[in-house]
Amino acid sequence: MRDEMEVFCYKKVREILTKIEPHMILVLGFETYWQLKKNVLEN
Repeated sequence: MRDEMEVFCYKKVREILTKIEPHMILVLGFETYWQLKKNVLEN
């Protein structure tokens, strides 16, 4: 269940970032940064 929720959230974040096309993203915490980089930004 947790894995399904993470995949859903990553897809939503990717969709939002694609639509907004920000120049910069503020991420709080190294773990959050690595998760976003691995699952959203590099895919």
